[in-house]
Amino acid sequence: MQKTKTEEMTKKRVLFIRTDFLGKSEFRHPLHFTPPLMLKSAENLLRSGGGYETRLIDCSVERASVDAVVREVVSFAPDAVVISFSTYNAQKAWDLASELKKRDNMVLTIAVGHGATSRYTEYLTKESPFDIVLRGEAGKEIVRTIHKLSDFKSPAESREYLRSRGETGETFAHKDLDEFLFPEYSSDELKKYQFIYPVRLNKRVVSGYILSSCGCVHSCIFCTQTVRKSYTKEIRCQPASRVVDEICRQKEIGANFIFFLDDNFSSSREHVISVCDEIISRGVDIAWSASARVDELDSSLLKRMAEAGCTLLLLSVESGLERIIKMLNKTEHSHEWAAKAKEVFAACRESGIGTCALFMVGCPTETRDDIAHSIELAHSLNPDFIKVHSFTPYPGTVFYERNRDKIQVELLDRMHHYLPPLINFSGMDMKLLRSSQRYFYRSFLSRPRYIIGHLRRYFLFYMNNPATAVKLFSSALRMMWPNGK
Repeated sequence: MQKTKTEEMTKKRVLFIRTDFLGKSEFRHPLHFTPPLMLKSAENLLRSGGGYETRLIDCSVERASVDAVVREVVSFAPDAVVISFSTYNAQKAWDLASELKKRDNMVLTIAVGHGATSRYTEYLTKESPFDIVLRGEAGKEIVRTIHKLSDFKSPAESREYLRSRGETGETFAHKDLDEFLFPEYSSDELKKYQFIYPVRLNKRVVSGYILSSCGCVHSCIFCTQTVRKSYTKEIRCQPASRVVDEICRQKEIGANFIFFLDDNFSSSREHVISVCDEIISRGVDIAWSASARVDELDSSLLKRMAEAGCTLLLLSVESGLERIIKMLNKTEHSHEWAAKAKEVFAACRESGIGTCALFMVGCPTETRDDIAHSIELAHSLNPDFIKVHSFTPYPGTVFYERNRDKIQVELLDRMHHYLPPLINFSGMDMKLLRSSQRYFYRSFLSRPRYIIGHLRRYFLFYMNNPATAVKLFSSALRMMWPNGK
């Protein structure tokens, strides 16, 4: 049935904004932007219930200034604006919300995301341009909150309710992923979120994205929601049938590759096996990738994953030194970590699965000699490529909570693990620390033997995905020789 003009006019308007990288462009490192799952899920829930007109602005892929976003918001004239931000872009989010309030003090502003979660008390002050902070996995809570606004006679009453409710500081988490609503994408929308890592496919890659599980049981002192998609340690998994149904749905709109957005896809062996078995039994032809831990994989599981279409694994190694692994609280078996990593990378090669090794430099007490040990391990692992992060004490991490008195608050919205460090907890001076990422990349990527082997494996991918090739190669040159020398 068609909506009448009156019905259309009475619809409430809700605008969702992801402000990550709003107005920022200082990165040399390639960045992989994935869909804003929480905002997309909340948007889909509101649309499916009717009575709401929604729009989503993702500043990660729609690069714009604060002024440009404000103009778009004013044009849409929303009743409520949901702003998601990380600690890295917290000031930009504050500036945006403040400008919106200046334009229309009646618009209701809701803060979500890692930045809002880790520093929520800062957004509950009288000076805050936000009316409520919803912490954690707040997709459903966003929807409940917006529905609740209809119970009030005026925006002032709504604001008073929101403020009092936000002061509880509750961190929300999905209790049952059976009820999680997969975001809906259009084929054009998927193309905005291109997978930036090379994969062993002779075709133009169109990536789909699926969250099949939430949670991580481990207690690494550097772990942050800035790079995670879920909160809490409790492992919650989608039924395998739902996961594969979603794979099929995304294939129908053009995806030919799936990246699992799980913080740690290998956290439940039973879940991995059930998803693989479902893909195999239904004959679904799809290549896919995921992030995993080396101490949760073995040869038999990797063979099952390869049979089900796994073509690439992002494996967190962090360091080649037992002392650093122990200090990071990466595992209870730090003395076995390097050997286990070698075993798993070799098993991946045997199974035909590509690998990306994730390392971190600038860890507390780490020296340049320690980094040299990590580079030596990277050479012996022989991954298809590497990613090197700088140790970053993000708010909400165990390390931050232990050392917050040593960290200047004004640096928090300028820190990012792909930017030169602003705070030094390592055993190096700041100049040496800030060159460590470059040193690692140069030592690994510039070897002729590595370059020849990598191009032999991924030449067809680069030929079919020239934009990705240009982005990766130009970024690699800028990271290794930032000043052209």
